[in-house]
Amino acid sequence: MIQRVQSLFLFGAAILALLILFFPIWTGIGSAADAGEQAQITALVDAFAISIDTQTEPAEGAAYIASLAILSAITALFTIFRFKNRILQMRLCSFNLLLLSALIGTYFLAISRARNYFTETESENFQTGFYLPIAAIVLTWLANKYIKKDEKLVRSVDRLR
Repeated sequence: MIQRVQSLFLFGAAILALLILFFPIWTGIGSAADAGEQAQITALVDAFAISIDTQTEPAEGAAYIASLAILSAITALFTIFRFKNRILQMRLCSFNLLLLSALIGTYFLAISRARNYFTETESENFQTGFYLPIAAIVLTWLANKYIKKDEKLVRSVDRLR
């Protein structure tokens, strides 16, 4: 049953969750008072690194962002192969939605910590990695919708027997 549409949605959500590890999430540039320092938040290397002239000082690690992204991808892939138990699939999709929401919350935590390194930010940009969990949430929600549709169909057929 891997060819079902909800399996494709879950696979897409897993791919997006893994891509979070490789794309930058946020970039900020300090004002002239900060000598134009730059900070970038990524999930794999460092939570953010502040570039001062030619030196880069690594700051706090982003293990919590990377671990939530990996856990979300594993949950989505595990959910695909639970196709015989649709109730469990719906619960796992709900859990994955919760993980992805927590991931977005950790983004804001990391961004607020990165802003503390500047007295004032001149410009801030949300990068590709910021939007990937939102797309994964939509795909997971669509998968959950189609799983519920399948469960409803199976129950209606059981009533006819």
